[in-house]
Amino acid sequence: MLFCSEYWATCWGGELVFYDTAKENIMLSVQPKPKRVVVFNGEVPHGARAPAANCNRLRMSIAFKTLIRE
Repeated sequence: MLFCSEYWATCWGGELVFYDTAKENIMLSVQPKPKRVVVFNGEVPHGARAPAANCNRLRMSIAFKTLIRE
């Protein structure tokens, strides 16, 4: 995943979060940061938190999905 926003304040939230297999607990949270790339196994339960209500920017990201064939 590539975070594309030119500027993103930490207080705006919008984190990419990774859950345990039961999807009950957040195991890792990644803050959006301009030009940050996050590479992860898409089979790991994940999602994005909504930006804070006081955020006046669009949270933009691009997801690249790949398939490994054996």
